[in-house]
Amino acid sequence: MGRFDAEVDTDDYEDDEVDSGTQAMRQLRKADKAKAKRIAELEEQLNSLSASTRERSVKDALEGRGLNPKIAAFIPKDIDPTDEAVGKWLDEYGDVFGATPKAEVDPESMSALEDMDAVMQQASTPAGREQIEQRIADAKSPEELYAVLGIPPQ
Repeated sequence: MGRFDAEVDTDDYEDDEVDSGTQAMRQLRKADKAKAKRIAELEEQLNSLSASTRERSVKDALEGRGLNPKIAAFIPKDIDPTDEAVGKWLDEYGDVFGATPKAEVDPESMSALEDMDAVMQQASTPAGREQIEQRIADAKSPEELYAVLGIPPQ
C-alpha cells in the first residue's frame, strides 16, 4: 500500500455544487467591486467638500480682517481653517501681503474714541452756511464778494 490508497474520483462531486459555488463567488466579487467603487466615489466627494469648506472658512477669516480673499491660495494646507489659526499665520506672514496685525486698543482709549464719535454725530453745521454760500455765488463783483467775506476792499 502506498501513501494514498484511494484515488479521488472527481465524479463524486456534482457539477451543480461547483457551479453554484463559483456563481456565488462571482456575485460576491461583483458586490465587492461595486462597494469599492462607491467608497471611492464617496471619498472623492468628501475630499471635494472638505476642500471647499476649508477654502470658504479661510476666505471668511481673511475677509473678517479686511483682506483680499485671494490670499487664501497662499495659506498652507496644514493650517487649520479657523479664525484663530489663520489670524496667527497672518500675524506671522501678513506683512508680505500688506496686512498688519490688528492693534490692541485699551478700553480707556476706546471709550474716549466712542465719546468723540458721539459728539461729532450730534454736531451740526453753523447756521446760515447755505445763505453765505448763496451770497458768495451771487456776488457779481469783487467788491460784493469782499463784503460777503468781510474783507476790506482793496
